[in-house]
Amino acid sequence: MASTRFFRYLAPNLITLSSMIFGLVSLWSSHNGNFPLAAWMVIYAVMTDRLDGLVARAVKGTSELGMQLDSFADSLNFGIAPAFLVLTYLSGRPDLPYHDLGAAHTLLFVVCGGYMLCAVFRLARYNVLSDDQVPTKIFFGFPTTLSGGTLAIWFLLFLKYDPRTSPGFGGIKLFGESLQTPPAVWTYFPIAVAVFGYLMASRLPMPKIGKTQNRLIS
Repeated sequence: MASTRFFRYLAPNLITLSSMIFGLVSLWSSHNGNFPLAAWMVIYAVMTDRLDGLVARAVKGTSELGMQLDSFADSLNFGIAPAFLVLTYLSGRPDLPYHDLGAAHTLLFVVCGGYMLCAVFRLARYNVLSDDQVPTKIFFGFPTTLSGGTLAIWFLLFLKYDPRTSPGFGGIKLFGESLQTPPAVWTYFPIAVAVFGYLMASRLPMPKIGKTQNRLIS
């Protein structure tokens, strides 16, 4: 019985721990200039974040340890990794105002740092709630998974149609060759980062989809 219980809790926790590898690879890829891979790693982490919850419910392996591990993974995958991706990409483009040290560069750093802190704050706030304080039908604030995953998808979409990067991006363009990402999109992209950061830290009610009575989704 003890060994069965051990493996029941081990399965979802191994998925959670392995998802942190995606976050590490994302950081490494951003550092080395492989921005498409960095964004894809965040999206892969979204899938494993969903998977560990499904496995935990299927084998009845939810636990306090699993909740804490999930929060650590989310802070890396959907807080730190997306913020570092945006920071390194935008500050590395000479055609954008964030490249040179100055007010715009500082503002970009503040926005990305603020987004990261908002993600960590949301996860910490969620973890300190007692079970009777956790609503069963709504979230308060955007989930970190939704925020990080959406930013990564938008980033990949804009990068795909950017004429500066599209020749080496690979794959077909569903919207055709005529559609191109204007530089202004990247100039104002930090606004989206700031908005998602605010939404994560806010008390905005959001309905839960499906049966998510456990506390694995944060």
